[in-house]
Amino acid sequence: MIVKTYTASSLEEAMANARAELGEKIILLQEKKIRKGGFLCFGGKKTVEATVVLDNSSKRMTCTN
Repeated sequence: MIVKTYTASSLEEAMANARAELGEKIILLQEKKIRKGGFLCFGGKKTVEATVVLDNSSKRMTCTN
């Protein structure tokens, strides 16, 4: 299992970066909107932090009722 965090200006860009590095079978765990820079919360750059996971193990969990 690989867990990585990507920072970009939009969620789409962060997911595209993750797919380029890890492949298409990634799962989004968390999306966090953050602001970098600025002074007293003014003028900062809005960014998105996306945490994704890639489960590359051969065992798969299944749900049964």
